Amino acid sequence: MYAPRWLTAEIDTRWADLILIGCCFTSGIVDGVAFNGWSSFAGMQTGNTIFVGLGVSGQPAYSSYGWAKSLMAVVCFAVGAFCFSRVSRFLGARRRGTLMLSFGVQAAFILATAIVVQAGAVSHHVAVEGEHIHWLQLLPLGLLAVQAAGQMVASRLLAYNELPTLVVTSVLCDLFSDTRLFLVSWTENPQRNRRVAAVIAIFLGALVAGFMSKLRGLNSALWLAFALKASFTLAWAFWREKRENKALPK
Repeated sequence: MYAPRWLTAEIDTRWADLILIGCCFTSGIVDGVAFNGWSSFAGMQTGNTIFVGLGVSGQPAYSSYGWAKSLMAVVCFAVGAFCFSRVSRFLGARRRGTLMLSFGVQAAFILATAIVVQAGAVSHHVAVEGEHIHWLQLLPLGLLAVQAAGQMVASRLLAYNELPTLVVTSVLCDLFSDTRLFLVSWTENPQRNRRVAAVIAIFLGALVAGFMSKLRGLNSALWLAFALKASFTLAWAFWREKRENKALPK
């Protein structure tokens, strides 16, 4: 049985940056929850690599095995990037069905994390300095790291390299290295606009995660992240199809 043409059709990538900017906001929420609750990152692997290096050297002294959580996130991110990239290319990276599958899996991983936290299997309160590691915390970090990898792979396959959706460092470097940074016109430098929006979105996501975690617990922010990622999945279902440019008859 052949898949419906609706699923196999390539989407028009124009305006797809709006979804990726939304993913930046989601990343701010997810990493805000991960660091606030489990002292590690889900998407920012530079920070996790630093934590692993410090852990090998026996620092910080109050957290003997905290590095294990960061190592788990790094490994799961690598596995996620490997799997998402290859499956997406095999199915057709910009096909509607492929994007819906990718974002649907990402949403499912956030949903699984929210359920685990909601059920009390891992703490849904803000971490306390010096608190001993709870090995079950590896599970939500691993799930969130895998979905973060899928999100970044999608940004690459959609050819919006200025929107990695997870990190700010490279975005800031590219932004302030741009020779056309101070163009007055808002329409003449869309790459600059996207980078500015990405930084703001990640910041706002972390801000929202912080307030929600403090007022309602970590699980509330995770449910919001799931709702956002699920809405992005649904958006691909209605996204405009790529139009083929057919040559006019002579």
